Amino acid sequence: MLNLRYLEEYVALARTLNYSRTAEQMYITQPALSRHVAMIEEEMGARLFERSTRSMSLTPAGKETLEAFDEILERYRSAQDKVRRLSAGQSGSLVISSPYYWTSEHTEPIIMAFQKRYPDCRCQVLSCQPAEGFASMVRGESDFLLSISAGKDQQEELRICPVGIERLAAFMLDTHPLANRESVAPEELLNAHFVFLGEGYTAYNESICRLLAKHGLTVGEKTLTQQIDTLGLTIQQTHGVSIMPYGVRHMDRDYIHAIPISGDDFLLPMCLFYRTDNQNPLIPNFLQVALEAMREPPAGQRQ
Repeated sequence: MLNLRYLEEYVALARTLNYSRTAEQMYITQPALSRHVAMIEEEMGARLFERSTRSMSLTPAGKETLEAFDEILERYRSAQDKVRRLSAGQSGSLVISSPYYWTSEHTEPIIMAFQKRYPDCRCQVLSCQPAEGFASMVRGESDFLLSISAGKDQQEELRICPVGIERLAAFMLDTHPLANRESVAPEELLNAHFVFLGEGYTAYNESICRLLAKHGLTVGEKTLTQQIDTLGLTIQQTHGVSIMPYGVRHMDRDYIHAIPISGDDFLLPMCLFYRTDNQNPLIPNFLQVALEAMREPPAGQRQ
């Protein structure tokens, strides 16, 4: 097996056709260079140089060997560069689980900023509901989940990095007395029939109940809806109010209005969840870009 350095020496000699100049370029002695060339000729099974007292030239086999060694060295350098860039988090791919209703205000701005800084990196978005995305990230099928943090169970193998904020809003029918307000105070929701998400959202529901209790609101009559995509229908059937992240308004039900709730305690951190044992080298760089990209709250959520 030939040493890669010997291939570089051969290519240099094939171009200069001068032993002393090549030895100087490669920082070796002429006798060592001669031995290495002899080893290459033995390995290739052919004479690669024509030598005379006055000149030196490549044989046809030598020319073929030069082309082959050039290609090998180029592919090696290319692979070396790719590996270095991958290890440095400058190339590669990421998979981000993200609910569709947060795409325009959170997911896309982060990805666009990331790919602007790291154009050789690819990002794939898996549209999901938060519970599905959380399970996907835990299973290792995606690198990140973008979601709010609202009392989600902590697990040792997970990290949660807050990268932005999401304001809570009151979702109601367009005929509701508060439906055309720019914002609503939590106290104005007194005696509302609340609509909560069903299975898989217990921690979120409990955090909403605690928030309402801080403002003197006790959740009495309530209805559970199966998932966010059925939220509009359940509100229509019950004439209730649901406390949801403001981004959920992108579910596009024109008979439902989302009114931001005033007060700093109705701001929840928008976070990137990821596994601590995920070895993808892009993760630190993606987190850094996300923190920079989401310094300001999305339009419409500033109070």
